[in-house]
Amino acid sequence: MNPFVLVALLMLLVLPNVPTASAQTPPPVYVVLFTHIEDNTPAGVLGTQQSRQNYLLYRGRLIAVGNLFINYSARWVFQPDWKFLLAALMYEDSSLIGTTNGKNLLRYMKEDLHVVIDPHS
Repeated sequence: MNPFVLVALLMLLVLPNVPTASAQTPPPVYVVLFTHIEDNTPAGVLGTQQSRQNYLLYRGRLIAVGNLFINYSARWVFQPDWKFLLAALMYEDSSLIGTTNGKNLLRYMKEDLHVVIDPHS
């Protein structure tokens, strides 16, 4: 199963079942999710159309997941590997940045979606 779909399903299943405030308020439940992108993502050789298309697919999904976390007031720690970081440097252009408040994906995730970015390798 796609990891982003799995995260979304977990959020939708877990958070609605958290008890609401009552006369005796239960202790809070703190949710932090760590996700990791391996060094084979995006697929294909960097600089190719295949790699760019794969990056764009992940980019859209990352934004969607970030919005889920904002909606549920949960924390997300995103751990990209080197290849994804290089792809972001390579593929974030003015047309993409225009969809994320004038920021590249990682800056947008950190500043607007409040995602913790923890690069790996």
